[in-house]
Amino acid sequence: MCFSPEISFASSIFLTGIGVLALKKATTKDELPLAMMPLLFAAQQFIEGLLWLVLLYGGSRTQHVWLTHIYVVFAGMIWPIWPAFSLWNIETETKRKHIMAAFILMGGCFALYTLKSSIEFNITSSVSSHSVLYDSPLTVGNEVLIAYLICTCMCFFVSSQRNIQWIGVANLLSFAIAFHFYYKNLVSVWCLFAATISGLIYVYFRLTKTGKTTVHA
Repeated sequence: MCFSPEISFASSIFLTGIGVLALKKATTKDELPLAMMPLLFAAQQFIEGLLWLVLLYGGSRTQHVWLTHIYVVFAGMIWPIWPAFSLWNIETETKRKHIMAAFILMGGCFALYTLKSSIEFNITSSVSSHSVLYDSPLTVGNEVLIAYLICTCMCFFVSSQRNIQWIGVANLLSFAIAFHFYYKNLVSVWCLFAATISGLIYVYFRLTKTGKTTVHA
């Protein structure tokens, strides 16, 4: 599989369309954060498309640094919090909301960790193995990956709605594929996979509005 600026821009356009459709299906303000997820992924993919152009065809150092760090803001600060926050908003069972609140708190801690690391260490990006490699002098251990996985994926399994849980399953499978085949470029590749999977959010809204959503016992 070859990753390229064309793929980043194409996924951005696709996700923008999906996000607009999801927003049209959202009927309450509590549903808006979840419906916005494809649009946030679209913005992230657009940023990486611009970064691709800078890396492949040249650009200023300022452009390179800014685009790299904006992408890291999405990957390391927004995504550890947003999934749990969006699901917390639509959850109706009190116990499950409390668990999701804990995930939000954990995600906030991870976001602060990312912010601290971004300030203390020089995060760079380059093209490697047909995808963008984000790197820094900081060694990221398995415990950091596990914490990130918990923040971004586990909240889907806490949801009382089975259709939401299937999104979590898809995310975990995509992580396993990216980890096994693209470990060196895990950040970029898994974000692309997760962005594509966010299209399932529109499917969730369609099922919800037609009364086909399933509540987990």
